[in-house]
Amino acid sequence: MTVLRISNLSISFQGNPVLRNINATLSAGSRTGIVGPNGCGKTTLLKAIVGSAGRDVHLREASYPDSHRKD
Repeated sequence: MTVLRISNLSISFQGNPVLRNINATLSAGSRTGIVGPNGCGKTTLLKAIVGSAGRDVHLREASYPDSHRKD
């Protein structure tokens, strides 16, 4: 069962692209790590997923099935 799907996520700051066309599908029960060198966009990606990355985020699709959403 898919708990998070991201399609075509692109982020830019002051017109400079930071992340381009990120796609991911996370399944229930799976473990996923985000690794990379300092400054490569790990935190920016997580902020985009939770909706706090700012106005330069262009996310075509992010879906969270209602059965896993905690309000």
